[in-house]
Amino acid sequence: MDTRIIKVLDPSGQPNIKKTNGFLFCFFHGKIKDMEKYSEERPWGRFERFCLNEPCTVKLHFIKPGEEFSLQSHKNRSEFFRIICGQGEVTIGDEIKEAKKDDEFFINKEIKHRIKAGEKGIEVLEISFGEFEEEDEIRFEDKYNRQ
Repeated sequence: MDTRIIKVLDPSGQPNIKKTNGFLFCFFHGKIKDMEKYSEERPWGRFERFCLNEPCTVKLHFIKPGEEFSLQSHKNRSEFFRIICGQGEVTIGDEIKEAKKDDEFFINKEIKHRIKAGEKGIEVLEISFGEFEEEDEIRFEDKYNRQ
């Protein structure tokens, strides 16, 4: 299993750098929790499992070229993003990172974040942990003038 550096921000916005071998360390209901990422080789290739028997919500986002999410945070959930294809930018807190296929990001609840698609669009897998409601987002900026 490969080792990756994962940057995690706690609810106060303070960064913690974690070196991992398949574990993402995240804040969940006010405490540190492991999100076990498991990978297994098979004759046909391999698979990756991001959670097992946990309450979570899984979504695929298809963001059009040049479009973006609002700059937002969530009161009741943390989110994991994996870039499926395309490229763009992911904002987490005050940092803007380039995002390309297979990049992974974890956003703790109450941290501002946004995804912006590049010139060919971007597809993103989202796994949300915590109580999921679309209405729990707080928008700070929105180019579509939504509240």
